[in-house]
Amino acid sequence: MSWPLIIFGAVFGTAFIIAGRAFHRGKGWRWINTTGDKAVYDKAAVLNCVAKLCYAIAASFGGCTLLAGAFENLL
Repeated sequence: MSWPLIIFGAVFGTAFIIAGRAFHRGKGWRWINTTGDKAVYDKAAVLNCVAKLCYAIAASFGGCTLLAGAFENLL
């Protein structure tokens, strides 16, 4: 069991879950539209897509890092 790897995975996963929750609630449009472009976008749909991307990154990288740290000595 590798504690640094487990802690790193938990921190990384938690950070992306928090970011996903913020985007899912409709906050953070200024982080996405950084150019200040006045084109018409469906803000709710874009933020929902980015939130799902954050959840996917948290599950894949954070979860796999947690599992790698927990089962390090099995291989």
